[in-house]
Amino acid sequence: MIVTREELLRELTAFEQSSESGFLLLADSGCGKTSALCDYATHRIEQGKPTLFFVGNTIEGNLLATLTNEFNWTFSEQVTPVALVKRLSALTKGIPMVIVLDALDEWAYPQKAQSLLGFLRGGRNDGVKIVFSCKSGAWEAISQPNGSDLGFSSYLYKTKTVDESSDAVVLSPMSSPELF
Repeated sequence: MIVTREELLRELTAFEQSSESGFLLLADSGCGKTSALCDYATHRIEQGKPTLFFVGNTIEGNLLATLTNEFNWTFSEQVTPVALVKRLSALTKGIPMVIVLDALDEWAYPQKAQSLLGFLRGGRNDGVKIVFSCKSGAWEAISQPNGSDLGFSSYLYKTKTVDESSDAVVLSPMSSPELF
């Protein structure tokens, strides 16, 4: 049984209405990132909203190429990555297509940061959004390799906390009742 993390679900719903194309979920191992994202994807699917789910360690290369390959295997027409995103956007009728990418830090592709950033940049105006999770301790090395900021901030949903705005939603450990 999955317990819905209501605060996270509210943030994700707000993200779907926002102009940003990316939502970053950070947490330490064992805090329930995967369970929370599975629950979110299930909620969207039950509502008839277009949703795809990928796990980081199953992606072999570039994200957009992987997504295109999935569709090309399923449908006989072979489309380019850009054509696929545009077609998905046109089919969603104003409801954003959300791609959930769990465990970004487990994606072994050496250019994963550049691949993700390119997807965020390209999908910004096409109604395709990506929700991705990462271990808290791994995000800085991904987003700022060699100390150089790649520029993710301008594409990420800004969560509104009491005192500040943040580029990531940090998932707290499950409470005892949630864990039980």
